[in-house]
Amino acid sequence: MLKPASKAAGPDAIQTGQRQTFSIVPVGFSYVAEVSSDRQAQLIQQMSTRHPQIEALLASQVVGESHTGALGARGSLSANQQAVITAENADRKELYKLEAAKKQTALDEVVLSYYLARLEHVNKGAWVERYNKATGSWEWFQWDR
Repeated sequence: MLKPASKAAGPDAIQTGQRQTFSIVPVGFSYVAEVSSDRQAQLIQQMSTRHPQIEALLASQVVGESHTGALGARGSLSANQQAVITAENADRKELYKLEAAKKQTALDEVVLSYYLARLEHVNKGAWVERYNKATGSWEWFQWDR
């Protein structure tokens, strides 16, 4: 979707009707932002559709939430389950990149914010990673709250 141009749009403005004027810019910032926003909405919709399957996998404890923002296998997965996890992780990765670009922030910050937000919704017994200060590494544990 293109944004209406101002009256001072210049030579690249095109009259498309009685009252609407649009500025056509091959790779205009607002156009890229809107495409990005549309893609974000599409990714969120895909993830929402897949959410019941993800919840079931988390509840069955065969996958867990990694600090990397991806789901990690914690048990044996069928080919169908692996396909669901692969699709989810690909969508998450793309969503993180789009949001980092949109907010002009580091990708790691976006990933961490999503990870922390997901921890607020983790059910007891689900696998998650936590940082162990003593060892200086991330370790899997089962959520106990």
